[in-house]
Amino acid sequence: MAEAEIASDWRERLETILASDGVSQPPEEAPWRAGLRIYGRAVLLLGLYGLAFIAVLLCTAAWGKLGLPEEPAAIVALLAIFVANPVLLITAIWPRLQALNRQLRMAWRVGVSPIGAVHRAKAPPVLFLRSFNFDQQSSKPSFWAQLLMTIAAGGVGASTPEMSLALAMPRGVPVLAIAQPGEPDGPPGALRFHVRDDLWKGVVEAMTPLCQAVIWTSGHGRNLRWEIQHLIATSAPGRLILWLHLGVGAWTPQARATEWARFREAYKDVFPKSLPADLGKARFVAFDADWTPILVPGPRSPVSLGERLRFMSGPVLGLRSYLQAHAQANPAQTAH
Repeated sequence: MAEAEIASDWRERLETILASDGVSQPPEEAPWRAGLRIYGRAVLLLGLYGLAFIAVLLCTAAWGKLGLPEEPAAIVALLAIFVANPVLLITAIWPRLQALNRQLRMAWRVGVSPIGAVHRAKAPPVLFLRSFNFDQQSSKPSFWAQLLMTIAAGGVGASTPEMSLALAMPRGVPVLAIAQPGEPDGPPGALRFHVRDDLWKGVVEAMTPLCQAVIWTSGHGRNLRWEIQHLIATSAPGRLILWLHLGVGAWTPQARATEWARFREAYKDVFPKSLPADLGKARFVAFDADWTPILVPGPRSPVSLGERLRFMSGPVLGLRSYLQAHAQANPAQTAH
């Protein structure tokens, strides 16, 4: 069933919300300019590292010219090259370069300012609602993925779950999220904006109907319960997607099953139809027009080969294929 069309002035209304009193965000900056700024920081870091390395070599070379024994100089040089250098790279230089690389990739794709991304958007954005505690897991790359990336490319950062979420969207569709209070720069992925504590519910209420989808991260808490109750009461079922919190991070099969049973019990009075008891390998739960849950990926939402090759078995596997199929069935939601 096709869903109601989003208001044609969604862009102007979202920009008004994001520019209103009590809402703040990073200053608008063109994606290429933001990328260039971040790239400059990476070059500066590499330059400082290179200068430090050269300084060590020059000091060891000058050792002998000062009339000091050559053997200690050789030992210092070997320690600097084969011990201190790898330790510095692994513990300080590469992690910082990897963080800058993640920021660079997202800045080039969507910029750094929510209002700027909305202005440039080719279609209504996606609103990402979650517990702030979830950021601790969604902003960390897989240990093994980062290890392989470090071995292969040193300073290249593996994508975090939240980055993968943002990158699963079509180009020109930004993901917006409320920032943690006091958080100056959020992790790469969703574009964050700050909202005064007494206004955040009103902002969510105002933005929800202007977004083509809302991704709500499952979990426990008073604010999460209010969000999902509001979304179910006011949103079309096809615009709501649950990102399962137990699909991100290290969960054993037993812990995953136990936590899912706990979540189903806690929210059994919220969802119009019962959530499935067996998740299988699902990372998301979407909904039919009558609120029948759809596991993603699952029997009704298979994963395309292209997405499987791109995301392998990552925490957002299946989302891109579902969004593409849903957009074809509901073109009014993703129109300019």
